[in-house]
Amino acid sequence: MNARRTATVAFLLVGLGMLAGLHLERSQHRAEMAELRSSTAEVQRLAARAAVHRLQDAQTRGNELTLQVAERDRQISTLTQEKRDALKKVTSGRACLGTAALRVLDGSPGLRVADLPPATSSVAAADGPIATDSDIGQWSIQAGGQYEQCRKRLGALIQWHRPKGAQR
Repeated sequence: MNARRTATVAFLLVGLGMLAGLHLERSQHRAEMAELRSSTAEVQRLAARAAVHRLQDAQTRGNELTLQVAERDRQISTLTQEKRDALKKVTSGRACLGTAALRVLDGSPGLRVADLPPATSSVAAADGPIATDSDIGQWSIQAGGQYEQCRKRLGALIQWHRPKGAQR
């Protein structure tokens, strides 16, 4: 029976050793998992911080470009009004484009002439709507101002989408 008891004790000791080994291995895996979770959390925290910085930079650049566009719009509006006032002093209201020419222009890309002001002289208006030198001049100033505003806004959008520090 001694041999049997010795074998049983040996078997139990081996079993206990295996359990202790499994417990130790499990503890090591838990420690590795905890370390992995910790490093993953740190990576996520750094990524979130970087995203916040990128967003803040984009907002700052957007605000700067918005202010530049607003200032340029104000300058364009001021200059447009000055030119409109000056044009009134140097145009005579004489007929420049007749009804046939206006029909050709109407509907051309970017042009609508359906809402022309009434003709300034009854002789010129006898055949239908006309465009005077004043009308054409005022339209030109308005179109130029709108073009400049559009150009500046598109430029600001393009600049905003460029990487920080990149030039045109």
